[in-house]
Amino acid sequence: MNSLPGGSGDNHMSLSRRTLFHIMQEINAKHFNARFDHLKKRLVTLTECPENSLNKLLSYFISEFKSKWQSSQRKKNIFLSKNKIWLDTEIHFPSKISTQSGKSRGRPSTSFHDSSDRSKRRKTEQLRTQYSPTMLSYAAQMSLRKSGNVDSAYVIKNITCTTPTRASKYKKSYKDSKNKIKVISNDEALSLLIEAQLTKHQYNLIRTQAKKHGCNIYPAYHLLRYAKNECYPDKSCLQITESCAEVKLQALLDITTQRILKSQGQGSILIQ
Repeated sequence: MNSLPGGSGDNHMSLSRRTLFHIMQEINAKHFNARFDHLKKRLVTLTECPENSLNKLLSYFISEFKSKWQSSQRKKNIFLSKNKIWLDTEIHFPSKISTQSGKSRGRPSTSFHDSSDRSKRRKTEQLRTQYSPTMLSYAAQMSLRKSGNVDSAYVIKNITCTTPTRASKYKKSYKDSKNKIKVISNDEALSLLIEAQLTKHQYNLIRTQAKKHGCNIYPAYHLLRYAKNECYPDKSCLQITESCAEVKLQALLDITTQRILKSQGQGSILIQ
């Protein structure tokens, strides 16, 4: 029997999917189940991979193979032509020695969470080459749901299993939420109204245009009237006649001090 192309290391053996396909073609069987059985028997002796690991790797390979074979109209030439990259990708079969080995030598391994982006790409390379994005996203959903992160699983499901534009909408919403619009306070709006010498109509026009562009930062005009009334002394300190208007000096000083303290964020205090 001819030797098979592939790479091997101390703890694993690598074979391309194309090699697995050629092994399936070694027997002339009408049904693919017989070819799959033959493939498994050959890999058991060839790779010395533990049965559990071998069954898991083969189940993914067979699932993907059936899907691609159906889409190729069950014709070998179309299948080989359409799936060159997929066929040339290698699958790593761990050996029994690697699964039964004790303490590893060398420096201690870093956890995945603490690894750099480069290390994370290297550690996940086998997963990304062997399994499709759909399978990986579904596995992430189930893992998050099992660990209690239901909201995270829901987000991944909505991004990957709905419309193609859903991910872009999620990204835009996240950016918008980080750039929150700060609403102008009643006092700030009153100051703007007075300094710009705006009329009621001009102020409401600016406020309406801002709302149309999704920027509802200006308070309603009637709130400015309340803010303006808070700038006056108490009515009991006012004396208004037909010929004059008077206000007690202490009341004027009190309200001025209160407004200065409020503008400095110190709130109001009782002045005796």
